[in-house]
Amino acid sequence: MSDEPAAEREVEPPQHEVAPADRRLMAAAALPALAWLTQLLFGLATVRWMCRIESRLPLALATAVALAAALWALVACRRALARARRPGAGEPLAGA
Repeated sequence: MSDEPAAEREVEPPQHEVAPADRRLMAAAALPALAWLTQLLFGLATVRWMCRIESRLPLALATAVALAAALWALVACRRALARARRPGAGEPLAGA
């Protein structure tokens, strides 16, 4: 036992490590929103320039990049879901 009274003892919550697969899933879930926000801010920042050059091609390219990022995120989420539904996916790891 410790010499400190129970009221003065600091208790730290357990620190759980996030698995790499879960990190990838969280990134894939956040990526579409970040891609949309980036595309929106790019469009707002370049509107005068696009009016001056009389072309919306830069905005179309930014939209295509954002769409590609969102589709990649969709594929990553579907793969993670398929892995989670495999038999034995919910069992704890040996030694954990």
